[in-house]
Amino acid sequence: MDLKTLFVIAITTAKMIMPGMPDMSKIPGMNMPDMGAPNRTMTMNLTSGKPADANSKAECAVPEGLRIGPKAILDIDLPQKSETGPEGNTPDQGPKKTPELTIKMYWKSSKTVLEGQPKIIDSKSMSADMQKAMAKNQEMNKNFKRALAEANEGSHAYWPGQKAKPLAKDSTCPGDYTLTTNYCGGTSITFDKPQDFLAAFDLSSPGKDIDLAKYIKVEWKPVPNAAAYMLSAMAMKDNLIVMWTSASDPEPPMDILTRAISKEELQKYIEDGKLLSPDQTICYIPEGIFKELGSPMLTVNAIGTDKTQTKDGIETQVIVRSNATVMMGMMGMGGEEEAPPVDEDKPEEKPAATDKDKPAADSGDTLDKTDNTLDKVNKVGDILRKGKDIFKR
Repeated sequence: MDLKTLFVIAITTAKMIMPGMPDMSKIPGMNMPDMGAPNRTMTMNLTSGKPADANSKAECAVPEGLRIGPKAILDIDLPQKSETGPEGNTPDQGPKKTPELTIKMYWKSSKTVLEGQPKIIDSKSMSADMQKAMAKNQEMNKNFKRALAEANEGSHAYWPGQKAKPLAKDSTCPGDYTLTTNYCGGTSITFDKPQDFLAAFDLSSPGKDIDLAKYIKVEWKPVPNAAAYMLSAMAMKDNLIVMWTSASDPEPPMDILTRAISKEELQKYIEDGKLLSPDQTICYIPEGIFKELGSPMLTVNAIGTDKTQTKDGIETQVIVRSNATVMMGMMGMGGEEEAPPVDEDKPEEKPAATDKDKPAADSGDTLDKTDNTLDKVNKVGDILRKGKDIFKR
């Protein structure tokens, strides 16, 4: 079956929250950006069963309010020759070993672990067929867009590329978008007012004083125009992964974060408990599920008003999302001790200086803390790479 031409435009507001971490942008002489500031992005992905070559072009005229100029120039992935053996076959690298992992899955908002939880998946007890399926899925996810296009002798174009300018802080999305290519046709679509950036999340909980042995309260202010919410959390230590989702099912519909969803489908997911209703702004992670792992990562997602259209032989999907990622257990959250408060009325004591007793305000300490935080962020990335495929089986 030939791959249809699909044009996906994603409108995203993202925010990183590291409770207890100092605002590096306010440290004199550091000249660093505010890592906690919301980031608004738009991406375009055009995938088609029709091939592209070095002469192919794709561009999209955009409304003035986006403030990137009259059009976005899409970069095009050109076909690449794969390494082959002497007879034109891919060299056999032998069977890939399935990583030994134990995954514990929890679900629903609750202060305590509910009966029947967790669901445990152990790679050692998986059947040979399931292990092969997981390995294949992991391989495909390395570059699914290119794999999809090349499997159909098709093409993939995208924006922004390396030369694209970042969006201005006051950019707006509503207006007319017209796609033009010289290899897979073109189309146009109008974004209405709901197809604009959602506000960034404003969380009042959790804070820096979290206790991972107790339940974790997640509370946020309503995101205007959000149609539903979905929360998830994850942590890893050695070969153990612990996952939690706010959904009523241990395997929620994670694909809705990357595809358009209709109002009818959205309502069905809310009724089934797989998504939280837009008027719910408090959720609980069961007590103690991350106690032995530490530093879990929480992700809060808001689903906006998507739009789909089939016109001129091209299916267009407009996806509107807002998300916040909270690095729990870091910078004084359940793992690192903070310096005691200073009594300004107490006479200053000057003990012998040691590396251990450097003042908390010392710039070297600040940089060390920042390095430790970034190291933990990188570890979270490893967690995601090892655990993301579980929800896609």
